Amino acid sequence: MKAVEVTGTTDEKEQLLLDQAINVEIPGRVRVIVLFDESTDELENDPDDTPIKSVTVVLKISLQQAKAGERIPLAQMLDGIPF
Repeated sequence: MKAVEVTGTTDEKEQLLLDQAINVEIPGRVRVIVLFDESTDELENDPDDTPIKSVTVVLKISLQQAKAGERIPLAQMLDGIPF
């Protein structure tokens, strides 16, 4: 399978309009993945979206603890995480 990345827009009829033509060697069916830009408001209200700065701080602390030999068993790490 060959992948081609191209940008485009959707119109009021929910049709996809590509910004440029794609060169197709053999015409046929394709699979399309559409990625939408998310508004800033949606990102700020996402409960699963941890700010990068917070993640960086936690990772630095964890690395320091690992270097110091302060480790906990994996089973203890996974406590409370639903699978």
